[in-house]
Amino acid sequence: MERWLSPLAQSVIQVPFSYGVLAITSAEPEGFHPAEAKAVGQLAAVLSTLFRRLVELETQEEQLSQAQQLALIG
Repeated sequence: MERWLSPLAQSVIQVPFSYGVLAITSAEPEGFHPAEAKAVGQLAAVLSTLFRRLVELETQEEQLSQAQQLALIG
């Protein structure tokens, strides 16, 4: 196992998503059912969407703030 994992981790699911890797560990060898692995993949897809939307909202907030500052300047 990788050194960042708990020494109790016997199995791990790692699923990349657009802003990192979702990793879930189990203290049991072969600790995940295939349906759980599929659910983790779906969760990673949701996380990608959420992070992308967060970046979009932050960009919109910046643009609004800049427009408001320009409006004040005249």
